[in-house]
Amino acid sequence: MKKYKILIILFICFFSCCYAQTKNEKEEKIEQQQFPKTATPSLNIIKQFEKKIKLYKETDSNKVSYEAKFKYKKQKYSIEFSKEGILEDIEITVKNKKIDRRILNKVNRFLEKNYSKHKLKKTQKQFVFKHKQSQEEFIKATLNSDFKQNPNLEIIAEIKTGNNYLLKEFLFNSEGIHISTKTVSTASYGHVLY
Repeated sequence: MKKYKILIILFICFFSCCYAQTKNEKEEKIEQQQFPKTATPSLNIIKQFEKKIKLYKETDSNKVSYEAKFKYKKQKYSIEFSKEGILEDIEITVKNKKIDRRILNKVNRFLEKNYSKHKLKKTQKQFVFKHKQSQEEFIKATLNSDFKQNPNLEIIAEIKTGNNYLLKEFLFNSEGIHISTKTVSTASYGHVLY
């Protein structure tokens, strides 16, 4: 009987760890009046560059955030704010050929080392807001390609482990060093990729 109790406890612990590392986001389109009021000056700056902005409320298992998504100069942007309206990061979707070859090689080596197969599905440069300037100045500088920092890379990849294919989100620093990995739940596939 003790063996079964131990097995059950181990199973619960294993399941808890796996669940905690799963990205299970829900995204819903919202109107500007539902967006945090403290982010209004930042939205006004974005509107100076692009009028067509889609606003979203994003909920995952432990966090609520808000995003402004738009296209500017043929690139897709996603600007994320906390539920308090504090800028968190700016992500720009890029083609893999636009990533420094040396860094992309490090990313691919990491994936080859850890998975039997992989295919990059989406790559974003991630500029994390570090409060060295105002939110509005940071947004302007990023939209003007006046980068004061090297971006992280956020990569969605389809990977194979054993006989299973999974979608995972990987975060790498500006040197291609792995920071974190999250499994993307099937419910999140659509909006994570597009």
